[in-house]
Amino acid sequence: MIAGIGEALLPVLTPASTNPANEVAKKLSGRDYVSWSALSTFRTCPLKYKFRYVDGLPEESVSSALVFGTGIHTAVEQHFQAHLSGDPKPDLDALLFAYRSAWLPHDPDAIQFGSSETRASLDALAARMLTAFLNSPTASVQGRVLGVEEPVRGLLVEGVPDLYGRVDLLTEDAVEFGTDEHGSTWVILAHFPRHDDHDDYRDEDYDEDVMVDFWSSIVWQQWKSQLAFTQE
Repeated sequence: MIAGIGEALLPVLTPASTNPANEVAKKLSGRDYVSWSALSTFRTCPLKYKFRYVDGLPEESVSSALVFGTGIHTAVEQHFQAHLSGDPKPDLDALLFAYRSAWLPHDPDAIQFGSSETRASLDALAARMLTAFLNSPTASVQGRVLGVEEPVRGLLVEGVPDLYGRVDLLTEDAVEFGTDEHGSTWVILAHFPRHDDHDDYRDEDYDEDVMVDFWSSIVWQQWKSQLAFTQE
């Protein structure tokens, strides 16, 4: 059964130990939850799901796009981690160092590049992208950073293990409701990930509206105690 308000999904937040399905998942895969990537993999190819999540077989190859995207994600994460901790903001060299670290765990011979790609061309592209990021309004945070790569989990369907994911960035911003009844309040602005555990995923399998509703409800329930509300 899926609980809902209108068309929006409302997850049931329960400790991991209270969901019996979590123990079944842990025995099968070593993880007491499922991810959107895992569910998508099972839908498209149950055998691939078994190889990856149950047997834990390593991938024979990895796409350069996945490694590149992970590197950019790592660099941007470092930028916002500095906001969260109050440390000096990393410069371009520091972000490029973080980007390059994503390539280190992979055997260069196992990385599959596109026909017009090379490691050098992707490194140059990363430098341009991160330069543009640092010079863009996106790099500035209005309000307080509440979390970076914040883990969230919740029960979506009875009898299924908890769905687990990470929210890229949680910030707090002040808004006016514009009514006589309320003054101002703090609201959470969440930047939701398009994937949940850095696994491969397929865009066509990702129902973004459903997942944003789900993660929004989880984030609100987990973080609403952090909000300061004033009424005039």
